[in-house]
Amino acid sequence: MRPASEYIFPVYLIIVLLLPLSGLGSNGQPAVGEDRIDSVVIEIRNVFNTDSAQFNTWPFKMANKLHIKTRRFVVERELLLNKGDRYNSELAAETERNLRALPFIWDATVAIDRVGETDILRITTSDRWTLVGGPSVSRSAGQTIYEIGIEELNLFGYGQYLAFHHYLRSIDKDYSEFSFVERRLFSSRYYLSLYYNDAPEIGRKSLTFKLPLYSQSARLSYGVTVTEVDRTDDYYRHGIIVARNRTLGNYLESFVLAQSGTYESKVQIGINHLYAALKTSEKRGLGVRFPSDSLYHLIIPQFGLLRTEFYRTSRINGFRRVEDINLTNGAYIKYGWAFSPGGNSRLYDLLSFSYQYSSRQRYGLLFIGFERNFWFKGNTDYRKQLILSMKYYNNSASWLTSVFAGRFLADERLDRNHAYYLGENYGLRGYPRNYESGEKAVFMNLENRFFTGVNLLSVDIGAVQFVDMGQICLQDQGIRLDDWFWSVGLGLRFGMEKISNAELMRIDFAYAPEIRNWQISLGFGQFVK
Repeated sequence: MRPASEYIFPVYLIIVLLLPLSGLGSNGQPAVGEDRIDSVVIEIRNVFNTDSAQFNTWPFKMANKLHIKTRRFVVERELLLNKGDRYNSELAAETERNLRALPFIWDATVAIDRVGETDILRITTSDRWTLVGGPSVSRSAGQTIYEIGIEELNLFGYGQYLAFHHYLRSIDKDYSEFSFVERRLFSSRYYLSLYYNDAPEIGRKSLTFKLPLYSQSARLSYGVTVTEVDRTDDYYRHGIIVARNRTLGNYLESFVLAQSGTYESKVQIGINHLYAALKTSEKRGLGVRFPSDSLYHLIIPQFGLLRTEFYRTSRINGFRRVEDINLTNGAYIKYGWAFSPGGNSRLYDLLSFSYQYSSRQRYGLLFIGFERNFWFKGNTDYRKQLILSMKYYNNSASWLTSVFAGRFLADERLDRNHAYYLGENYGLRGYPRNYESGEKAVFMNLENRFFTGVNLLSVDIGAVQFVDMGQICLQDQGIRLDDWFWSVGLGLRFGMEKISNAELMRIDFAYAPEIRNWQISLGFGQFVK
């Protein structure tokens, strides 16, 4: 087996050969037009258009009265074009995408309108219903979860996110979750997030403050996250917990990222820092190697080449709402090292290389991903990880979208702990969670999503037919063509894009022939996305 250190030079060489494609040295700005913007007009529409016969009834009129519309300054701070600027169609399209990406905006348009000798930039947005709450139920991997909570995507129209949920689970312990997000702190470009979760398997509190890359032309991003963890780590064999430990500690993560290039193509250079202080306790069980206490710094410089295009469509993972698909092609390399706080002990090195390909085909969209990670010290490999993924969407028919997704995962660890599990929680409906475990896995999903055109009280109704396949094994075993776990099933989809942040609710009925089991799955969002 070749040591991971031998991969460093070939990977760097690939990046250098791709460097001319990046357009390094350009100003990163799209070409401007001739028209200068004389004034800006912003129109913010309510959730339902009551001028339409579909919504001209009292429930929708009442909803509009109860809803607090997005305030003008919230839309205004997202604009990449302003009074006095020359109009640019690419910046107008990017502004539309940025507005639609906000969870409280249903749709947005940005256009130049000439009235006499005056050029007016018109921005029109439509709100969506943002307040949800009360009881709900979901079921996944054989567990029923009852939820009580409240969630507001656009607090008092100021664009803030606030949520609290309490979950009652039939198998695992109950837990609560709280989150708050301010995307534009004091109307600046800064982002603030607070999060709390006391679930035994997650258990964390975190604060994030950052300056994101808010536009294609942005040059610099940086941020910091402070996290406190208190979680339980379970180890499974054949769907049964064989060992367990508790992890307590803190993380401090920070990053700086700079980019340059053309408007579509970018060179990105950055550095990430992680400080971890973790203690492992309450170790119980046999057959695994428990992690040791950790106290270290991890420094990871990174270099990437990216080319990004956007495609506007619908019926990919939703119903009628516009979906701005990010078609990114590029490669990334990261090489870092971990060391003790005193700096006198080098613990391990990290090498990571990833490549992403995406394109618009004649009848759909294709996404391919490759990622290879190494943790090593000298000629000793502590861990090797390989992730291959492929996804294809065909939405050429107005009533049908076909989706195929495939993943190959391999995680070779020196401690031989299993990294992957087979079950509904890993993409195989009809099977209990963590039904089988291993170090290599293959998963494939095929879905045919049917759009019936039926709409009841602003809820779109659709159906799905699916086949899920999976296989899992150990390092020294190969993937066999005759040894698959698989399931088939039918489901219903309810599109709530206008009235709920969940956007889509799913109900799936799956049958797993291998274990002769029927299983019902309830959840939000597409199972394959």
